Amino acid sequence: MGDANGLAAMNPALRRQCGVIQQLLVKAAVDEIETRYKIGAIVRDVEDAEGTYGKRATEQLAAVLGCGAATLYRYAAVAKMWSEAELPDAHGGRLTWSHLVELTRIPKAWQAWLDRTLEEGWSARNLAREIDADQAEPPPAEDTTRAALLEALKEAQHWNAQVKAFGAALDRLARSPQHPPEIEALLARALDLFGDAHRRTGGA
Repeated sequence: MGDANGLAAMNPALRRQCGVIQQLLVKAAVDEIETRYKIGAIVRDVEDAEGTYGKRATEQLAAVLGCGAATLYRYAAVAKMWSEAELPDAHGGRLTWSHLVELTRIPKAWQAWLDRTLEEGWSARNLAREIDADQAEPPPAEDTTRAALLEALKEAQHWNAQVKAFGAALDRLARSPQHPPEIEALLARALDLFGDAHRRTGGA
């Protein structure tokens, strides 16, 4: 498992802690939350005592244990957030270690998110997705302004096309010597509508 040379390079104190973690990892598949919490507590303590365990101690542990340092940091994050007595209950297996890791991302609101997770029956993946969506930043003001300008431009282009079509219709009418009464009525109505629109847009 892991890097044997790295184990030899550890100071004695760190080597002892590494051995404890190796034993706990074997047990982790049987009692996931309790066991992984104990690993996290060790890593937390290692991080807090650089003078005892040396610099980059977590990275050394990860190399020997054959896991990523990021994994050990996540373990430590759980142990930093809750004491063992405060650790949320597994609720009959509905709550996993991965759920707890996700909850460390929202330390001030974890209880509300835990309640929602249990109510909705979310998997850890679902919980992560919901947290991501909740924490997503709104689009910058420049983006919303750009979208509004594009929409206004589309409307202006549509309005311009309508004006051109109306102008073409007027041109055809001008070349006709006589018009049926219904054409005259439609023309008067159109003139009223375009005149009103012209005044609303600030035309003289």
